[in-house]
Amino acid sequence: MSYKLEIKNLSFAYENKNVLRNISLCVEYGEKIAVMGANGAGKSTLFLNLNGVLTPDEGEIYIDGIKILKTNRKILNKKVGFVFQEADSQIIASNVRSEISFGPINMGLDRREVIKRVDEAIGYMSLTGFEDRAPQYLSGGEKKRVSIADILAMRPEVLLFDEPMTALDPVGAKDTEEILDKLCAEGKTLIVSTHDSDFAYRFAKRIIVMSEGEIIADGTPYEIFSQPDVINKAHIKKPALMRMWEGLIALGIADNNGKYPVIEAEALEILALKYKGKESSK
Repeated sequence: MSYKLEIKNLSFAYENKNVLRNISLCVEYGEKIAVMGANGAGKSTLFLNLNGVLTPDEGEIYIDGIKILKTNRKILNKKVGFVFQEADSQIIASNVRSEISFGPINMGLDRREVIKRVDEAIGYMSLTGFEDRAPQYLSGGEKKRVSIADILAMRPEVLLFDEPMTALDPVGAKDTEEILDKLCAEGKTLIVSTHDSDFAYRFAKRIIVMSEGEIIADGTPYEIFSQPDVINKAHIKKPALMRMWEGLIALGIADNNGKYPVIEAEALEILALKYKGKESSK
Protein backbone atom coordinates (compact mmCIF):
# COMPACT_ATOMS: atom_id res chain seq x y z
CA MET A 1 0.00 0.00 0.00
CA SER A 2 1.20 3.51 -0.82
CA TYR A 3 1.19 6.06 2.02
CA LYS A 4 1.40 9.84 2.00
CA LEU A 5 3.87 9.73 4.87
CA GLU A 6 5.70 6.77 6.33
CA ILE A 7 8.07 6.92 9.29
CA LYS A 8 10.21 3.93 10.24
CA ASN A 9 12.06 3.62 13.56
CA LEU A 10 12.69 7.36 13.86
CA SER A 11 14.76 8.56 16.83
CA PHE A 12 16.03 12.01 17.74
CA ALA A 13 18.02 13.45 20.65
CA TYR A 14 18.77 16.97 21.89
CA GLU A 15 22.18 17.18 23.57
CA ASN A 16 22.24 13.42 24.21
CA LYS A 17 18.72 13.47 25.66
CA ASN A 18 16.41 11.13 23.75
CA VAL A 19 13.31 13.07 22.70
CA LEU A 20 11.92 10.63 20.12
CA ARG A 21 12.37 6.88 20.44
CA ASN A 22 11.78 4.40 17.64
CA ILE A 23 8.74 6.15 16.10
CA SER A 24 7.03 4.19 13.35
CA LEU A 25 3.94 5.61 11.70
CA CYS A 26 1.99 5.40 8.43
CA VAL A 27 -0.23 8.28 7.30
CA GLU A 28 -2.73 7.75 4.50
CA TYR A 29 -3.73 10.35 1.93
CA GLY A 30 -6.27 12.85 3.28
CA GLU A 31 -6.21 11.63 6.89
CA LYS A 32 -7.33 13.80 9.82
CA ILE A 33 -5.03 12.89 12.70
CA ALA A 34 -4.73 14.35 16.20
CA VAL A 35 -1.50 13.80 18.15
CA MET A 36 -1.97 13.99 21.91
CA GLY A 37 0.25 13.80 24.95
CA ALA A 38 1.63 15.86 27.81
CA ASN A 39 4.11 18.70 27.34
CA GLY A 40 7.49 17.17 26.57
CA ALA A 41 6.01 14.05 25.01
CA GLY A 42 7.82 14.80 21.72
CA LYS A 43 4.95 16.09 19.56
CA SER A 44 6.59 19.30 18.35
CA THR A 45 9.94 17.59 17.80
CA LEU A 46 8.24 14.93 15.70
CA PHE A 47 6.64 17.64 13.55
CA LEU A 48 9.99 19.41 13.07
CA ASN A 49 11.48 16.14 11.85
CA LEU A 50 8.57 15.55 9.49
CA ASN A 51 8.90 18.88 7.70
CA GLY A 52 12.69 18.82 7.44
CA VAL A 53 13.66 21.46 10.01
CA LEU A 54 15.35 18.72 12.08
CA THR A 55 17.13 15.63 10.81
CA PRO A 56 16.51 12.31 12.59
CA ASP A 57 19.45 10.64 14.30
CA GLU A 58 18.09 7.28 13.21
CA GLY A 59 15.25 5.98 11.11
CA GLU A 60 13.66 6.73 7.75
CA ILE A 61 11.02 9.10 6.41
CA TYR A 62 9.15 8.48 3.16
CA ILE A 63 6.72 10.80 1.39
CA ASP A 64 4.70 9.51 -1.54
CA GLY A 65 6.96 6.46 -1.42
CA ILE A 66 10.14 8.55 -1.85
CA LYS A 67 12.80 7.97 0.79
CA ILE A 68 14.11 11.23 2.25
CA LEU A 69 17.89 11.55 2.14
CA LYS A 70 20.29 14.45 2.72
CA THR A 71 20.35 15.04 -1.03
CA ASN A 72 16.55 15.39 -1.45
CA ARG A 73 15.55 16.81 1.93
CA LYS A 74 13.96 19.86 0.30
CA ILE A 75 11.06 17.61 -0.72
CA LEU A 76 9.86 17.73 2.90
CA ASN A 77 10.04 21.53 3.02
CA LYS A 78 7.98 21.69 -0.17
CA LYS A 79 5.37 19.04 0.59
CA VAL A 80 4.99 19.33 4.37
CA GLY A 81 3.94 22.65 5.91
CA PHE A 82 4.24 23.42 9.62
CA VAL A 83 2.05 26.01 11.40
CA PHE A 84 3.69 26.87 14.72
CA GLN A 85 1.85 26.95 18.03
CA GLU A 86 2.64 30.63 18.61
CA ALA A 87 1.99 32.79 15.55
CA ASP A 88 4.53 35.34 16.80
CA SER A 89 7.23 32.65 16.52
CA GLN A 90 6.45 32.25 12.83
CA ILE A 91 5.65 35.80 11.68
CA ILE A 92 8.75 37.85 10.82
CA ALA A 93 7.81 40.44 8.16
CA SER A 94 6.68 44.05 8.57
CA ASN A 95 3.25 43.61 6.95
CA VAL A 96 0.84 40.83 6.08
CA ARG A 97 1.54 40.70 2.33
CA SER A 98 5.31 40.58 2.83
CA GLU A 99 4.87 37.88 5.45
CA ILE A 100 2.82 35.62 3.20
CA SER A 101 5.19 36.29 0.28
CA PHE A 102 8.24 35.11 2.22
CA GLY A 103 7.77 31.37 1.64
CA PRO A 104 6.97 31.44 -2.09
CA ILE A 105 9.88 33.85 -2.73
CA ASN A 106 12.28 31.50 -0.95
CA MET A 107 10.98 28.64 -3.09
CA GLY A 108 12.45 30.46 -6.07
CA LEU A 109 9.11 31.12 -7.76
CA ASP A 110 8.82 33.94 -10.28
CA ARG A 111 7.13 37.19 -9.29
CA ARG A 112 3.88 36.46 -11.11
CA GLU A 113 3.48 33.08 -9.41
CA VAL A 114 4.32 34.57 -6.00
CA ILE A 115 1.64 37.25 -6.40
CA LYS A 116 -0.90 34.65 -7.53
CA ARG A 117 -0.24 32.38 -4.55
CA VAL A 118 -0.22 35.20 -2.03
CA ASP A 119 -3.51 36.60 -3.34
CA GLU A 120 -5.07 33.12 -3.19
CA ALA A 121 -3.88 32.60 0.40
CA ILE A 122 -5.14 36.05 1.45
CA GLY A 123 -8.56 35.32 -0.03
CA TYR A 124 -8.72 31.81 1.40
CA MET A 125 -7.95 33.05 4.92
CA SER A 126 -10.30 36.08 4.69
CA LEU A 127 -7.43 38.53 5.04
CA THR A 128 -8.46 40.90 2.25
CA GLY A 129 -7.95 44.45 3.53
CA PHE A 130 -5.19 43.35 5.92
CA GLU A 131 -2.39 43.27 3.33
CA ASP A 132 -0.60 46.41 4.56
CA ARG A 133 -1.27 45.88 8.27
CA ALA A 134 1.65 45.31 10.62
CA PRO A 135 1.31 41.88 12.27
CA GLN A 136 1.92 43.25 15.79
CA TYR A 137 -1.35 45.16 15.57
CA LEU A 138 -3.45 42.09 14.70
CA SER A 139 -5.55 40.11 17.15
CA GLY A 140 -4.56 36.58 18.13
CA GLY A 141 -7.08 35.07 15.72
CA GLU A 142 -5.92 37.33 12.87
CA LYS A 143 -2.29 36.39 13.50
CA LYS A 144 -3.27 32.72 13.40
CA ARG A 145 -4.93 33.25 10.02
CA VAL A 146 -1.78 34.95 8.73
CA SER A 147 0.41 32.09 9.98
CA ILE A 148 -1.81 29.57 8.16
CA ALA A 149 -1.82 31.73 5.00
CA ASP A 150 2.02 31.68 5.20
CA ILE A 151 1.98 27.95 4.75
CA LEU A 152 -0.91 27.73 2.27
CA ALA A 153 0.93 30.05 -0.12
CA MET A 154 3.60 27.34 -0.43
CA ARG A 155 0.89 24.80 -1.36
CA PRO A 156 1.99 21.87 0.83
CA GLU A 157 0.19 18.55 0.59
CA VAL A 158 0.55 17.72 4.28
CA LEU A 159 -0.20 20.30 6.98
CA LEU A 160 1.14 20.02 10.53
CA PHE A 161 -0.55 22.21 13.15
CA ASP A 162 1.06 22.54 16.58
CA GLU A 163 -1.67 23.36 19.14
CA PRO A 164 -3.68 25.53 16.67
CA MET A 165 -6.21 26.72 19.29
CA THR A 166 -3.65 28.05 21.78
CA ALA A 167 -4.42 31.58 23.05
CA LEU A 168 -7.49 31.94 20.80
CA ASP A 169 -10.83 33.20 22.08
CA PRO A 170 -13.93 31.06 21.35
CA VAL A 171 -14.63 32.89 18.07
CA GLY A 172 -11.03 32.49 16.89
CA ALA A 173 -10.99 28.81 17.88
CA LYS A 174 -14.25 28.17 16.03
CA ASP A 175 -12.95 29.93 12.91
CA THR A 176 -9.70 27.95 13.03
CA GLU A 177 -11.53 24.65 13.39
CA GLU A 178 -13.71 25.53 10.39
CA ILE A 179 -10.56 26.24 8.37
CA LEU A 180 -9.11 22.84 9.33
CA ASP A 181 -12.34 21.12 8.29
CA LYS A 182 -12.32 23.00 4.98
CA LEU A 183 -8.72 21.98 4.27
CA CYS A 184 -9.56 18.35 4.98
CA ALA A 185 -12.61 18.51 2.70
CA GLU A 186 -10.30 19.73 -0.07
CA GLY A 187 -8.08 16.66 0.28
CA LYS A 188 -5.23 17.96 2.42
CA THR A 189 -3.62 15.57 4.89
CA LEU A 190 -3.77 17.12 8.37
CA ILE A 191 -1.84 16.17 11.50
CA VAL A 192 -2.73 18.33 14.50
CA SER A 193 -1.15 18.25 17.95
CA THR A 194 -3.54 19.23 20.71
CA HIS A 195 -4.23 18.99 24.44
CA ASP A 196 -7.94 19.59 23.81
CA SER A 197 -9.72 16.24 24.11
CA ASP A 198 -13.08 17.69 23.09
CA PHE A 199 -11.62 19.10 19.87
CA ALA A 200 -9.67 15.90 19.09
CA TYR A 201 -12.76 13.76 19.69
CA ARG A 202 -15.00 15.63 17.22
CA PHE A 203 -12.29 16.55 14.68
CA ALA A 204 -9.98 13.59 14.21
CA LYS A 205 -10.66 10.26 12.58
CA ARG A 206 -7.54 8.88 14.23
CA ILE A 207 -5.65 9.79 17.40
CA ILE A 208 -2.00 9.05 18.09
CA VAL A 209 -0.95 9.28 21.74
CA MET A 210 2.65 10.01 22.72
CA SER A 211 4.42 9.72 26.05
CA GLU A 212 8.12 10.31 26.75
CA GLY A 213 9.02 10.29 23.06
CA GLU A 214 7.17 7.12 22.15
CA ILE A 215 3.83 6.29 20.56
CA ILE A 216 1.81 4.44 23.19
CA ALA A 217 -1.54 4.22 21.38
CA ASP A 218 -2.98 4.68 17.90
CA GLY A 219 -6.67 4.30 17.06
CA THR A 220 -10.05 5.91 16.59
CA PRO A 221 -11.12 8.56 19.11
CA TYR A 222 -13.52 6.08 20.75
CA GLU A 223 -10.78 3.43 21.02
CA ILE A 224 -8.29 5.86 22.53
CA PHE A 225 -10.60 7.48 25.06
CA SER A 226 -11.94 4.08 26.15
CA GLN A 227 -8.50 3.11 27.52
CA PRO A 228 -8.04 4.51 31.06
CA ASP A 229 -4.41 3.38 31.22
CA VAL A 230 -3.56 5.31 28.04
CA ILE A 231 -5.29 8.56 28.98
CA ASN A 232 -3.81 8.42 32.49
CA LYS A 233 -0.27 7.79 31.25
CA ALA A 234 -0.52 10.57 28.66
CA HIS A 235 -2.23 12.99 31.09
CA ILE A 236 -5.19 13.58 28.80
CA LYS A 237 -8.84 13.48 29.76
CA LYS A 238 -11.92 11.84 28.35
CA PRO A 239 -14.04 14.25 26.22
CA ALA A 240 -17.01 15.88 27.97
CA LEU A 241 -19.52 14.51 25.43
CA MET A 242 -18.23 10.97 25.87
CA ARG A 243 -18.43 11.28 29.67
CA MET A 244 -21.98 12.64 29.40
CA TRP A 245 -23.05 9.82 27.09
CA GLU A 246 -21.66 7.21 29.46
CA GLY A 247 -23.69 8.86 32.23
CA LEU A 248 -26.84 8.66 30.09
CA ILE A 249 -26.14 4.99 29.41
CA ALA A 250 -25.75 4.35 33.15
CA LEU A 251 -29.13 6.02 33.75
CA GLY A 252 -30.77 3.96 30.99
CA ILE A 253 -31.50 7.07 28.93
CA ALA A 254 -29.09 6.21 26.09
CA ASP A 255 -28.44 2.79 24.59
CA ASN A 256 -25.08 1.09 24.97
CA ASN A 257 -24.84 -0.04 21.35
CA GLY A 258 -21.23 1.02 20.81
CA LYS A 259 -22.22 4.14 18.89
CA TYR A 260 -21.09 7.28 20.67
CA PRO A 261 -21.97 10.70 19.22
CA VAL A 262 -19.02 12.97 18.45
CA ILE A 263 -20.90 16.30 18.37
CA GLU A 264 -23.79 17.60 20.49
CA ALA A 265 -26.17 17.80 17.53
CA GLU A 266 -25.63 14.10 16.85
CA ALA A 267 -26.36 13.25 20.50
CA LEU A 268 -29.61 15.23 20.42
CA GLU A 269 -30.64 13.57 17.17
CA ILE A 270 -30.05 10.07 18.57
CA LEU A 271 -32.05 10.85 21.70
CA ALA A 272 -34.84 12.56 19.74
CA LEU A 273 -35.23 9.56 17.43
CA LYS A 274 -35.24 7.17 20.38
CA TYR A 275 -37.95 9.03 22.30
CA LYS A 276 -39.94 9.81 19.19
CA GLY A 277 -40.04 6.07 18.53
CA LYS A 278 -41.21 5.42 22.10
CA GLU A 279 -43.98 7.98 21.78
CA SER A 280 -45.20 6.59 18.46
CA SER A 281 -45.35 3.06 19.85
CA LYS A 282 -47.75 4.04 22.65
